[in-house]
Amino acid sequence: MRHMVRKNQPLKKNRTRRQGRKLSVFQRLVRWTVLTGVVVVCVVAFWGFERVESVLTSLTSVEQVSIVGLKTLQRDEILSELSLTPSTSLFDIQPDVIIADLETHPWIGMASVQRVFPHTLAIRIVEREAAAILQSSKAQYLLDDQAHILTVVDGNQNPDLPRLRGAPSIFPAPKNEAIQQQVRDGIRVAYLLSETFHEVPTVNVEKAAMIVADLHDLRFQFSDSIDSQWKRFQALYPSIQDEIANEATEIDLRYAGKVILRKRE
Repeated sequence: MRHMVRKNQPLKKNRTRRQGRKLSVFQRLVRWTVLTGVVVVCVVAFWGFERVESVLTSLTSVEQVSIVGLKTLQRDEILSELSLTPSTSLFDIQPDVIIADLETHPWIGMASVQRVFPHTLAIRIVEREAAAILQSSKAQYLLDDQAHILTVVDGNQNPDLPRLRGAPSIFPAPKNEAIQQQVRDGIRVAYLLSETFHEVPTVNVEKAAMIVADLHDLRFQFSDSIDSQWKRFQALYPSIQDEIANEATEIDLRYAGKVILRKRE
């Protein structure tokens, strides 16, 4: 019995080793099979994705651009900002990015962009409106009512707009709120006078707390409380209308509770 046990022991060990080798080969075969399958699936999936993407692009390509709100600007100016191509899909459009780009244009105060599936890009523009021309030593600027520069103009353009003079030499100065407000106040005075007298005034904004505005025979002086001073003048205007219409008059509104009339020199 002992002899038989000793004889059988190495046979069992050899059989175990062979089984281990067979199992190892099988594992390698499984791994290669799985790897090959994964590669095939990836290739097919990628090819399928390309096909799906191509189909989606064709189904959502930008074929129409609707633009509303244009007054001064031309449609081509807006389209040039979009950089669209025949293969551009609505899925490629990032409305926030387009809005940010459009609102850098000096004439555009506000923009909205909407994707209208399947093929339309809808854009709404709110343009700034010209309010005055500021004459400085550097150039003549066309401004909106917030003293935002729209463009540079020559002296023969926009004859119906008020003229602002005496602006500080550092204008335009977007980071200097005091200067910007000074010019905005001048534009506000010009608007109020134009609305009442239907003439084009010339407004001097040289001094920060004193705005002088000239019409044909009238000169107005304002301080920094423009609206309240103008309200005071309008309350008195019906009773002095004939008086100031017959001679050149200086109207001083700078003092609280008073409307001072002087003969204009």
